[in-house]
Amino acid sequence: MEQKKSSSWFLAAGILLLSCNMRGPITAIGVLVGEIQQDLSISSSLAGLLTSIPLFSFAVFSLLVPSLSDRIGNTRSVVLGLLILIAGLLMRSLLGTIGLFLGMFLTGLGITVFNVLIPSLIKENFPLQIGLMTGLYNCCLTIFSGISSGASVPISQATSWQFSLLIWLLPAAVSLVIWAFALRREPRPALTQAHTPGQTPWKVLFRSPLAWQVAFCMGLHSFIWYSLSAWLPSLLLIKGMNAESAGFIGSFLQLLCLPSSLLVPIIATRMHSQRLISALCYSCYFVGLLGLLFIPGGFWLYFFIAILGLGCGTGVPLAVSFIALRSNSVAQAAQLSGMSQAIGYSLATIGPILLGFLFDLTHSWTIPLLLLAAAAAAMAVSGHFAGRDIKLPE
Repeated sequence: MEQKKSSSWFLAAGILLLSCNMRGPITAIGVLVGEIQQDLSISSSLAGLLTSIPLFSFAVFSLLVPSLSDRIGNTRSVVLGLLILIAGLLMRSLLGTIGLFLGMFLTGLGITVFNVLIPSLIKENFPLQIGLMTGLYNCCLTIFSGISSGASVPISQATSWQFSLLIWLLPAAVSLVIWAFALRREPRPALTQAHTPGQTPWKVLFRSPLAWQVAFCMGLHSFIWYSLSAWLPSLLLIKGMNAESAGFIGSFLQLLCLPSSLLVPIIATRMHSQRLISALCYSCYFVGLLGLLFIPGGFWLYFFIAILGLGCGTGVPLAVSFIALRSNSVAQAAQLSGMSQAIGYSLATIGPILLGFLFDLTHSWTIPLLLLAAAAAAMAVSGHFAGRDIKLPE
């Protein structure tokens, strides 16, 4: 019994360490991109591509991860993902311009494995603590993303941008040690050509309305979040906020995400149906976006940004909870996660571009904000149906 408890703590630490690697290495590039562009003399288009490469990796390769996991197992897939991540982190800091772009691709590819498999890992190892582990995972993800945003520039100024990026080797290496030990404890699975009993044929999954409802919860959240991450400071400047305050809002939103990202999945997984909590959480997106649209500035603008932040903190935790709760098996959870991540990050790559196009076309943020509000309303509808106490077809 004591050995089983020790193993659970070990795996919990491994899952939380994975989450520490999932956003920091990408956020660091975003805040250092100006310095990198100047040092390597690359164009603004290429510099912008740096932050988009991981999102393309998430969108394109998420559907392939469940097949990899089916053949070699979750643990081996995680170890492989960590090795790819470490190779990418080394290349982007040490091998010049070509290494930077190839390293970003490998970094995104490695993180794709964790994005897809963490809901499956939680369902497999903590079936009775899905809410707690999902909340802790999202808190670690948010905290390390914030650390990356705040610490990367000072470290770069004290040393170099290469060293600032290379620091992310530390959590990746510690994660690799833990998962390598976990790998030694499990037998090697037999390689198979057909899906395992826990898997659902892809055509069945893609024909399931419930699978699409869960996937759109993840997808529409990604569409809204990445669009706001790209354009919210510009919108706030037009509303009269100074540049320093507009830049602070990003950190303010991250801070507001923490309590809701921890508590919401714990509460949600204790309910037979998640329709009520889904409606409450996703309505925060809708109300916050309408506030950005109609409130000119002052105290009430901060108030509606706070409501928006509470909603943003629930998007991924609720979607991850749905993936674990609506699936019948560990293998099916990986498939549903792959489907959700692929749709989510496809919309995430489109969102900032589409909003920028609409602003250039109308010279106003009214249409872009109405589009985001419509996406929030659609997400609330998807969450209502995804929150029903039913399971996917097997």
